Amino acid sequence: MKLNWGWGIAIFLTGFISFILFFLFQALSFDGDLVSENYYDKELRHQETIDAQTNFKKLDEEVKILVLDEFVRIDLPKLKNYQGELLVYRPSSAKLDRKYPIEGDKIHIPKGDLEKGNYQLKISWKSEGKSFYTEKTLTY
Repeated sequence: MKLNWGWGIAIFLTGFISFILFFLFQALSFDGDLVSENYYDKELRHQETIDAQTNFKKLDEEVKILVLDEFVRIDLPKLKNYQGELLVYRPSSAKLDRKYPIEGDKIHIPKGDLEKGNYQLKISWKSEGKSFYTEKTLTY
């Protein structure tokens, strides 16, 4: 059987439509999580975060991260009356993000709560009326 130009056009259109449908199904199956659900509110409060980072830089102590046998321990600078939050942020999946309250200068994260990979620790707390904020990287 000899192919003429009509068969060529039909084969081309079938291939093209198959190509478009393949990419359509790929795009629909992509899980496009936002970095943050309320990014607009966070942008409005960005100056508060900058001020809290400046307060943290004025401290003489750093945040220490220790990976122990059963948990990850985070030591904060020695201050009084802690109130805040630790966000364990996993850039690759929002489902792996975790939040922990800060009530003292030591935070314990059970290793069972974390999957192996890279995390960004976003630590924000208030002590004696001042706000503090810092970010650290944890590879577990």
